[in-house]
Amino acid sequence: MTGNNENLPHVNLDIDIDPNQKVTPINTDRYAQHQIVEASFQSIKTPYLPPEFLESYEKTLPGSAREIFDLIHEQQKFEMELKRKEVDFVERNLLRSETVDAANIREQDSLNTARSREIDIKSKGQWFAFVSMILLLLASFGFSWLDKPIQSNTCLGLIVAMAAVMFLQRIIGHEKAEDVNKKDAES
Repeated sequence: MTGNNENLPHVNLDIDIDPNQKVTPINTDRYAQHQIVEASFQSIKTPYLPPEFLESYEKTLPGSAREIFDLIHEQQKFEMELKRKEVDFVERNLLRSETVDAANIREQDSLNTARSREIDIKSKGQWFAFVSMILLLLASFGFSWLDKPIQSNTCLGLIVAMAAVMFLQRIIGHEKAEDVNKKDAES
């Protein structure tokens, strides 16, 4: 049995044990003595390590405290550069979105101008057609009063033809507009 214990590794934890401490034994048959181990936890909220940590690093590896400070400075420089680039990126995206918004506004303004011109042209065309039909109707009455039926019927035929063209143009125009709207919606 002693030969097996020699093969086991021995760990020295350097634990301070107070022999005067009174501990209630859990199982006195198996354990002859009980010991208390204290553990502590520390957290650091600054980028720099506390002096006692640096001293222990320096004792373990000479010059390591300086290397740790250099690494901390490099990390801070890196994080600052990263923040600068992030701010630059956000500013460029903001500038780009402002440019795109301005372009969209200009495009909408030009579309509104084109639509208003189209409405003006259609309005003028409707007035021209109305005046033309009135003149043709008056001419038809005049030719029929002068007893010229061919010219009178020609004027009436022109009125009917103009009405048919306007009616067909309105129907075909709506179909084309619906086709364009469907294509725009699909893309």
